[in-house]
Amino acid sequence: ANLRLIPWHPFIAGMYDGLADSRNLYLLQELGHCGTLADRIRAARGPLPTDVCRFYFVNIVLALEYVHSLEFVHGDVKPDNFFLGADGYLMLGDFGLSSRWDEERNWGVIATQAYLSPEFARKKCTPTAVRMLDWWAAGCVLYEMATGKAVRSTHCHSALS
Repeated sequence: ANLRLIPWHPFIAGMYDGLADSRNLYLLQELGHCGTLADRIRAARGPLPTDVCRFYFVNIVLALEYVHSLEFVHGDVKPDNFFLGADGYLMLGDFGLSSRWDEERNWGVIATQAYLSPEFARKKCTPTAVRMLDWWAAGCVLYEMATGKAVRSTHCHSALS
């Protein structure tokens, strides 16, 4: 995906540059001075307070609504990819797996397993499933914030097995 097509937004970590070699993609993005949402969840050693979950989830929703309004799918929504700015707000970063919804690609290589939707886990990557991938993962992030428990595939997929 051409990451320069994603203009600056307060809930998106700004992308300054990117390059790739034969093995890796390197992204130079805006710094989240206060770590990641994953760091915040681990430091809590249990569920985050309800008002904090609500605040962070609104940040997540605003970031995803913006990305999706540009017809991109992030493809790897998880606490490690939300950076805490000095102002306390979250910024979505790491667009290494992102692409346009209509882009030809191998959708089987996407996301972190624990945050993967059931459709993708079952290799049913329909256009609707592509558009909903980030929202499933956002629900898994909310679960992790609200329970303090690391998400595993079995948490999000157990009812569907």
